[in-house]
Amino acid sequence: MFRPVALIEQYAPLGLATCLPYVREIYDYLPHVQHLASLNRIPLSTRLGRKTFATLKIYQGIPKAQVMLATGHTTEKSFNRYLGIDEQELVQTARKTARRVA
Repeated sequence: MFRPVALIEQYAPLGLATCLPYVREIYDYLPHVQHLASLNRIPLSTRLGRKTFATLKIYQGIPKAQVMLATGHTTEKSFNRYLGIDEQELVQTARKTARRVA
C-alpha cells in the first residue's frame, strides 16, 4: 500500500534531512501521504484517524470512559454522535460478547 521507494526518489533531489518535505501544519502534509498511499475514496484527515481509533477501540472492548479520555470527549452524547454508533447497537454487542464469555 505505501510506497517508500517512490517517496524517497521524489524528495531526494531536494537534499532534505528526511524523505518528506517540512510542513508546519499536518493538514498540509496529509495530502502527500494520501497521494503516495493511493487513498482516493475519502480525504485523509486527522479527524478521520481519530474517529477510526475511537471506533476500533470501542469494538475491541476498551471501556468507553477510557476511549473518551483518549479522544478528549467530555459527554457520552457527543462521543456517540462522533462515532456514529447507536447506543442500542453497543448494548446488543455487549450482550452477545457476554454470552460468549459466560
